[in-house]
Amino acid sequence: MPSFPFSHTFRMGVTGYAVGFGIILYTLSDLHGNFDVLAFHVGRKNWKRVEIGTCTPFRGRAVIVGKTIYALHMFQVEAIIAYSLEIKEDDEGGIEYSLVQLSELNGLDIADPPSQFDGLVTDYLVHLGNQDFVHFKTGTNEECDKVQDLCITTFQIVQEGRRHMIETLHSTVLPVKIDVCNWFMLTLGFTPECGDYEPVEGKSAASMKQPKQEDDTTLDENSLMHEKEAKHEVAFMHHEKANQKKPKNANGIIKNKRKRKGGWKEGLHVTKKKKGGLGSRKQPVM
Repeated sequence: MPSFPFSHTFRMGVTGYAVGFGIILYTLSDLHGNFDVLAFHVGRKNWKRVEIGTCTPFRGRAVIVGKTIYALHMFQVEAIIAYSLEIKEDDEGGIEYSLVQLSELNGLDIADPPSQFDGLVTDYLVHLGNQDFVHFKTGTNEECDKVQDLCITTFQIVQEGRRHMIETLHSTVLPVKIDVCNWFMLTLGFTPECGDYEPVEGKSAASMKQPKQEDDTTLDENSLMHEKEAKHEVAFMHHEKANQKKPKNANGIIKNKRKRKGGWKEGLHVTKKKKGGLGSRKQPVM
């Protein structure tokens, strides 16, 4: 990969990306709220700045299905946006790119955890093939230090004309035991059984045979973002309170008033505590 030809006033980090049509699309942002979108053409081995206009940037791994890009909203949890990438050739034979925001998708119905999240909430979008997806969400509750709830929601994206909508298939909440560990946050997720079906130049992803994978979705603790990248990404997350909804039973979750002394550990892993401080041995959650 050739040297990066662009410069920015402040240090930028990669907060999102998409792979398809012979390019790698990168979303960059800094801690001052500035962002940029760049495309790297794999065949030509050159960088191009992408026109974005008033487009809202995305985070995490975006998914290209047909001519549509689906990704998480950079500044909101549970929000999924549909984009299109316009590609045209200029007068000198070069390629110009424009990222166009089509719409924010409605219809994602996520099950409520027994204990509302009252701290940092993180989420991640995983593609299961075709129009099928799974959304993960988790957060903290300082009154509950025995488990951390993980909301898992499967859904399909359907189109009615130019409208893209979400049809929720199933949503559940699984308690993850953390009684001797720290809280965790989501930084990466994928399905090992479902291969990459990224579109290539001149071929639509919709025309490719993509097996439907609905089960055994796993999160690999070895596929973690570096600490600085993770901290940079979550800097844009909203420290929001969970929506006030009807109360639910605790379902066996033990509540107490002890506040957890340990902090967040980046990646989908937890770190065991040892006497006198935090240990370094990591144990997988899933």
